[in-house]
Amino acid sequence: MAIRDKVCSFPGCDCDTNLDALHTQHWANGGETSLTNLTSLCFHHHALVHEGQFSVDRLDDGTLLFKRPDGSAIAHQDPAKSKQIPLLPLNPDHGAVIQWTMA
Repeated sequence: MAIRDKVCSFPGCDCDTNLDALHTQHWANGGETSLTNLTSLCFHHHALVHEGQFSVDRLDDGTLLFKRPDGSAIAHQDPAKSKQIPLLPLNPDHGAVIQWTMA
């Protein structure tokens, strides 16, 4: 998973430290602990998904679809190529600046 993802999978985030494994289909709902059902998220984004503020689904073609709390999709962002506003991490152990793209 670390070789495949390299950084946090959340659109626009380039955090590459302290990554957590997220089950795209939660294990409590029958989701397997397999590469096809896991993605890397930084501590901050992992917490936001588990708090219900964002959701993520793996589509049939293998791509990830992140959604806001209102259900609208978040477009994939390449953190190296987009205009970004740096935000301080919520967790001092995060170790990286979180990047958000203005839409």
